[in-house]
Amino acid sequence: MRRDRDSANLDLLRAIALIAVVSVHVLGFLSVIPPGSPLLRMGRFAVLLFFVHTSLVLTQSLARRYRGERWSDLLGHFLVRRCFRIYPLSILLVLTVFTFKIPAADIGVWSIHYVDLGVRGLLANLLLVQNLTYTPSIAGQLWSLPLEMQMYVLLPFLFLLAHRTTSVRPLLGLWVAALGLALVQPLISDRLDLGQFVPTFLPGIIAYHLTGTTRRSWPSWAWPVFLGALWAAYRFSRPYDHGWVLCLLAGLALPHFRELRHTWVRGAAHELAKYSYGTYLTHVFALWLAFVRLGALPLAGRWAVFLVLLVSLPVLLYHTLEAPLIRYGTRLADRWFPQRADGTTLSSPTDRTIAWPA
Repeated sequence: MRRDRDSANLDLLRAIALIAVVSVHVLGFLSVIPPGSPLLRMGRFAVLLFFVHTSLVLTQSLARRYRGERWSDLLGHFLVRRCFRIYPLSILLVLTVFTFKIPAADIGVWSIHYVDLGVRGLLANLLLVQNLTYTPSIAGQLWSLPLEMQMYVLLPFLFLLAHRTTSVRPLLGLWVAALGLALVQPLISDRLDLGQFVPTFLPGIIAYHLTGTTRRSWPSWAWPVFLGALWAAYRFSRPYDHGWVLCLLAGLALPHFRELRHTWVRGAAHELAKYSYGTYLTHVFALWLAFVRLGALPLAGRWAVFLVLLVSLPVLLYHTLEAPLIRYGTRLADRWFPQRADGTTLSSPTDRTIAWPA
């Protein structure tokens, strides 16, 4: 089966997960969802599905690039592009919070807190290594970005494995091994917490492999139903359930669904996916400014400010910062790690990725 260059199903997954993260934060802040409610876990599961999505789309991006290069060139090209995709907006976020002491570290009921981390903590947040330095995130949304940056080092190797194997069994075996690592990791070191999330990244690699061999026979309308069933299963799972098996089910099932055909659904999902990174990083600021700093406004006014900022900030940042630097990073990577002229590039979906923390 051909790997499509653009997938409405992946856009929908990303869009629904983004809506889940933002909704949980807003409803928790406004005390609509009480503290300790199992519904608050829905945002975390959205991040886990983001990881599945991210690893799948990035693996497809590597397939577009790969023409038999040395692994070091493939890794270098990939990491340069990822750095220019992730760091510009995260650095802007960290410096803004640090300079103006904006409460963004933790969302409580009708409150958002600021954490003064000092210069060492600032550097850890700028480099996205908080999990390695035991440093709190200056903005709560940043907790998963270090995990993503560290996983990026492994993805090219996983891509080569998925590209060269003729069976999905080795990848499933690797997932089982990663599950074992995740279970013992807390007994070894908290600095190795990436091990907790490898079983949520690997299903994306498995989905990539299956898209090349699986016939899409399941109806497209069942895809959002299936996603809803996964969320319901996680909602009623045990509090310490990490969602590893549910993420594996998502990776195994995704290649079987036909692509969504409704134009308005495809268009809306595409736009949400396009601005999702900026929305994820800025929605807490919109929440704080509208409901805390401008708390004297009537409720309708606060909601209006929040909605305007929720939409306008990501769009502005995408066109002024994200997109230009993504293009520059691609040009720089192409110059430093030129592609081989021989061979045939594998087809795969467009590179539209990033996972966000809840």
